[in-house]
Amino acid sequence: RCALLTGSTPARAKKDIAARLAAGEIDFAILEGYFHKEDYDSMLYRTERYLAVCAQDYPFQNTPHQLADLLGETLLVREEGSGNREIIRRSLSRKNLALQDFHSLFEVGDMNVLKQMLVQGCGIGFLYEAAVQEDLQQGRLRIIELEDFAEDHDITFLWRKGSIFAPRYRRIYGELCQNEQIF
Repeated sequence: RCALLTGSTPARAKKDIAARLAAGEIDFAILEGYFHKEDYDSMLYRTERYLAVCAQDYPFQNTPHQLADLLGETLLVREEGSGNREIIRRSLSRKNLALQDFHSLFEVGDMNVLKQMLVQGCGIGFLYEAAVQEDLQQGRLRIIELEDFAEDHDITFLWRKGSIFAPRYRRIYGELCQNEQIF
């Protein structure tokens, strides 16, 4: 019994997973985003590159070079509480910027809808490379190359701290890493 949580997972679901782990309803989870590390035993599953992306023919008035150059654009973001939104919020904060600094901001509750809006040229967004890899390869989206933006984020395999089944979870982790079955 396991759970897979990605950047598309709201914070509420992460709390539900934590409660289910604590209750023994699930054995382990693969989690993207921030969690209380002191509550779990965990292993890094993989690190994913986080990218600024837009439609292949997105009409920038001026070619962006810095994160701040994007502020005149419409930013498409996931809903409040999503790991994806938290990553960009923290990244902007390190540059003394905020989501509200963008010309306009659209919240989208579904990752696939957000990607389709990006493909249609409705704005710019920030997503994991694995989430947009096919769209990049097929030329529907392109990476916005920025001199001051390079983000990576961890995907973590975790289970209840001190579980007697830890050796079994480590074996499962090893098998997943060998087979790369998550993305």
